[in-house]
Amino acid sequence: MSVNIQIRDVPEEVRDRIVAHAADRGLSMQGYLLGMLNQVAGRPTRADWEALAAVRDRAPVDMNAALAAIREGRDEGPNAGEYPR
Repeated sequence: MSVNIQIRDVPEEVRDRIVAHAADRGLSMQGYLLGMLNQVAGRPTRADWEALAAVRDRAPVDMNAALAAIREGRDEGPNAGEYPR
């Protein structure tokens, strides 16, 4: 389901710049702004970052194990041997 959003009191200069950015991308102002809103909505919130930090703090990473996993993936991956050690 979609909803309508209205923004009031947008200065003409700002609207004109948004229209120019949209035109540069071959989009309508509506399409351009919807893309921008989707991009912003997809970013993690402060709560998301705090939850991630809490999980990270409860399960610290052993750097030697992490480096070993990276090396293992590098050595066995599709581009094995292309990266310097």
